[in-house]
Amino acid sequence: QVAARAEQIKQLEAENRALGATRRKLLAEVESQSVEIERLFSETALLVDGLRESKQLAVTWEEKSGQLSVQNKQLQDMLQEQALWPVEGSTSAAGNGTSGGGGGGEEDEGLVSQIRATNGKLSLELVEEKAEKMKLSGRVQELEMQLMKATGKISDLGQVYHPMLGAIEGRLLKFKQEKIALRQA
Repeated sequence: QVAARAEQIKQLEAENRALGATRRKLLAEVESQSVEIERLFSETALLVDGLRESKQLAVTWEEKSGQLSVQNKQLQDMLQEQALWPVEGSTSAAGNGTSGGGGGGEEDEGLVSQIRATNGKLSLELVEEKAEKMKLSGRVQELEMQLMKATGKISDLGQVYHPMLGAIEGRLLKFKQEKIALRQA
């Protein structure tokens, strides 16, 4: 009976070693799956961030498009307004040519011509100021577009480097797992 018990103990020890090896393999597999799940979560987070940035960029471009449309409309209105000025000037000059009174005709003529000259000068200054405003507005929008392009390039760089850094992190975690597995063996 002692021999049978010794044989049974050897069998139990062999089974225990086999179960221990299986346990270590299962733990290593669980750890490997854990690393893979973590990697997938990281990739998902990066994709979500990329999607959010893309949506924001699309909204920004839509806003810019709307602003440019408004600016285009303003420029068209200015051109139409400017096209009417000579017509308005000639009709007002023709309408004020006759006056129904006596005495102060020359004084009135001088005052009218002075007002017309001032009006013309102010109109010219207004056109110049509007042109300058549009020029500066265009420059601001150009700079905003450059900023958006730079932001897009930074975002693109992040999308390139994040997966690469994630892969490096994954390899480091795998090395760590292998080291732990070697210690357990």
